[in-house]
Amino acid sequence: MLLPFVAVLTSVVFERSENEPDEYDPEAEFEDPESDSITIPDVTPEEPEHPTVSPPEVSIPEVSTDETDVPKAVFQHFWAIVVAVNAALLAFSLGVMLFFIQGMTTIGGVLAVGGLVLFGLAYRRYRAFRSQDSLDSDPSSER
Repeated sequence: MLLPFVAVLTSVVFERSENEPDEYDPEAEFEDPESDSITIPDVTPEEPEHPTVSPPEVSIPEVSTDETDVPKAVFQHFWAIVVAVNAALLAFSLGVMLFFIQGMTTIGGVLAVGGLVLFGLAYRRYRAFRSQDSLDSDPSSER
């Protein structure tokens, strides 16, 4: 019973009246040369008369990456410290967030303390390498 009423109502609501103006097309002004706005001409690309020339061949030089600028011991210690500090930063920050924001005191506390321990180990490794390096470069120790 309600269905015919809804069908008639929707046809009345969505039908255009003859007194209603056409919809405004904002892009129509761009193609109208009589308009005061910017006119965008319709340009089609031309086909080239000559076949295109391929770019010249350039030889790429071979670069060896086998050699490094630092000794192997320095390289290994550096990356071990970088990984330890990154893991420490992740564990500490995640632990503090879990502890204070989520209220997970056990997991957050363990992660924060583990992060501090990793920071300490990275610092200890750095100090040990620096002291070993200074002993190797000290001329008075060579006898």
